Amino acid sequence: MFDAVRKYQKVMLGIILLGIFPAFVFFGLEGYGRMGGSDEVAVVAGRRISQQAFDQAHRQQIERLQQMLGGQVDTRLFDTPAARRQTLEQLITQEAMLAEARRKYLSVPPSEVQKNILAIEGLTGADGKFDFERYRTLLAQQNMSPAMFEAQMAQDLALSQLAGAVQSTAIVPRAVVDRLFELQESRRTVRTRLIDPKSFEAGIEPSEDDIKRFYDENPATFQVPESVDIEYVMLERSALAAGLTPSEQDLRAYYEQNKDRYADPEQRRASHILVEVPASADESARAAAKARAEKLLAEAKAEPAKFAELAREHSDDPGSKDQGGDLGFFSRDMMVEPFSDAAFAMKEGEISDLVKSDFGFHVIQVTGAKGSGVRPFEEVRGEIEAQYREQAAARRYSELAESFSN
Repeated sequence: MFDAVRKYQKVMLGIILLGIFPAFVFFGLEGYGRMGGSDEVAVVAGRRISQQAFDQAHRQQIERLQQMLGGQVDTRLFDTPAARRQTLEQLITQEAMLAEARRKYLSVPPSEVQKNILAIEGLTGADGKFDFERYRTLLAQQNMSPAMFEAQMAQDLALSQLAGAVQSTAIVPRAVVDRLFELQESRRTVRTRLIDPKSFEAGIEPSEDDIKRFYDENPATFQVPESVDIEYVMLERSALAAGLTPSEQDLRAYYEQNKDRYADPEQRRASHILVEVPASADESARAAAKARAEKLLAEAKAEPAKFAELAREHSDDPGSKDQGGDLGFFSRDMMVEPFSDAAFAMKEGEISDLVKSDFGFHVIQVTGAKGSGVRPFEEVRGEIEAQYREQAAARRYSELAESFSN
């Protein structure tokens, strides 16, 4: 049964990808042996996968493998052309699915991200409250900031929404259902009889010749396993990290070189009213939709306080209209480009002019803004020290591993 479940999940993933990939054109794939000569390694649905993003993903993949194997392995074994190609294909697949999630307006509110983080084991203190310092330290060991992790979790949850939407539409043939029901409901009657070999031992008295012959014919039964005494030296990366003491100058230099890691990504919170325009609509239908959108825009600008009421009554977006058009906080890459460009060009409280996208006409009201700043050194010093120790220990580990092998 579990094999069937696994096969079903693979089929569902295949359906998702078959539905997504024809909508995109991939180019810029320079061959995994040449990565590093360009600032981008792939373009998916108009969005670029940079060399930096690829390098980070590949480094994290190697670190995950090291953790699975207990750290007792040379990282160079995983840094092969085939492994780099696999990392690139995973990034392309993920970006294609994210594009489909954006196209379907599948977004995750911050409250849902927070609920999933609070459900992670090991992040509460003795008093049962969330331990933010431990949370940041654990992320720092993975070379991630809380903002990076939360953005990644939001993406993962959006992808799970996409997968769930496809799985929920799957149709199982009646014959399969009947057969599974028959197997689950069937019963068998079994009778057993226990025969104890010891009951036949009485009366059996082997002679010395019998014993000697049995010994000669079954030497493997009486073999003593070979054993040796050995001495060994264990190389542990965690021990190397514990013995490192970075200077203040080293930590500040690391901070300056990696400031982008400590930047809170810029986000907007917005509500919108969508007047949908089907791709097959003719010119007259498009003109009628635009006129309706302009009327709603005028009403919204005349009474901004009634924006949510207008969205509930008139928006064609089923995912947000019941919330008064509220989309929650989102980063620039979570929405289609015309929508993001308009939202991120506005200030809190402003209402846009008509915004045209592939879905139709939008009226957007920005209701919140956050991020876009770099956290000060003093605030992230603990993360920096953990990251510095981890990377320095990894370099030292590779050097020592090579000398051990020689």
